[in-house]
Amino acid sequence: MQKIKKKPFKVVDLEPQLRKDAKRKKALYGPYALPANGTLSPFEVLDPICTNCVVLQGGTSIELPGGVVANASTANVYNHHIQMLDLAKKSKATVCPGQVNSGMPTGPSLFVGGAADDASTIRSRFTSADGQFKSGYFVSPKTSLVLISELMNYEPTDQIAYIAIDTEYLEGKPEGYMDNYIVPVSVVDCKEISFDIPTNVYSKEGGDFEVPVDGYIVNMHMSNSPVAS
Repeated sequence: MQKIKKKPFKVVDLEPQLRKDAKRKKALYGPYALPANGTLSPFEVLDPICTNCVVLQGGTSIELPGGVVANASTANVYNHHIQMLDLAKKSKATVCPGQVNSGMPTGPSLFVGGAADDASTIRSRFTSADGQFKSGYFVSPKTSLVLISELMNYEPTDQIAYIAIDTEYLEGKPEGYMDNYIVPVSVVDCKEISFDIPTNVYSKEGGDFEVPVDGYIVNMHMSNSPVAS
């Protein structure tokens, strides 16, 4: 992993969606050369688009030169996953009922991410849908973002692409705002995070779990497992 933070290739100002007093910017990182009929997995430390700020929502996508969102329909490109990890913040893990410590390891907090063709429409929202609930993801001045990704090119020729991170945020940390974490929850036993798929068609019911801190659930997104923030 490189020690120098990679700065955005380009930053574009966008209209805020949740709050008129917020700022919204899209940072493009790259360019990345996607090999013909191949896979590229950028793994880098990125300079965040803002620090000492409260992020209200964020999202990721792949873009081609010219601003076209790259997916299977537009460019024969598949976003297996794009994830941004915050090295300055530890994730919060769920625990089994009655326990204090989790059997699951904790690591850097997941900041924003996305996968598949609809990645650009799936947003990590850290407040209510109207943006009025006083919560958000605090990005500290010490934050370094680690990019973990896998981009797949099904074209017979190389393609140039950028990873886009769309962030809506408030500057500083407004009074009364609660910090936010993404908490992964898997439909398995409270100490596990994965399971083998038994058949092509199946039903799976998870057990009880507890979150060892007081707080609120402001957003949920179903991936291969539910993810709450």
